[in-house]
Amino acid sequence: MIYGPDASKCPIKKQVLNAGKEPLPEFVDETKIFFHFLTTTQDGTVIDDTRKYKKPMEITLGHQFKIECWETCLKTMRLGEIAKFSVDKDLIGVYPAVAKQIRDYYKNQMKEHKHDEEHENHHCCGFMALEQGLGHEDLDRLMRHPEPLDFTFGTLDTTRSNHISLLEKFSEILFDHGSYVLALLVMRYGFILD
Repeated sequence: MIYGPDASKCPIKKQVLNAGKEPLPEFVDETKIFFHFLTTTQDGTVIDDTRKYKKPMEITLGHQFKIECWETCLKTMRLGEIAKFSVDKDLIGVYPAVAKQIRDYYKNQMKEHKHDEEHENHHCCGFMALEQGLGHEDLDRLMRHPEPLDFTFGTLDTTRSNHISLLEKFSEILFDHGSYVLALLVMRYGFILD
């Protein structure tokens, strides 16, 4: 994102709706960000809204989320902040396919899994998705006619998984000193025995 005189040329524009009260977290790889998002077209038509589901969305930084600009946007946000990002269509061409995966994930979270029915669905991407469709009219339309979208994110929480790397290091030290069983227990169960 660009601020200043060249901001009008930037493919991502941020508008803070609620600033949040926490300082900007340190975002490093392996940080999980929990958030809700609302996707709308430029005219305000709602495409997706995670607030209607039981769980917020989460992204783990550094795992190459398919909509790369989402990580860029979320890294600019404080906890509790709500911000709208207007994103150029060139940066979000994969949104329809990713949105289908997100919808399918939440749909499966909300109901009991039935093997007979669930496994009749097939997955397709790229040119096949253009030809066969994604199974959602709004996403099929976006696939055929890409347009800029607005993403309103509300950050809820972050967690860093650096405790895992500390356990790994401690386990390596134990292993190097011949405490093989204890090293295994530390890594497997994440605790230390006296």
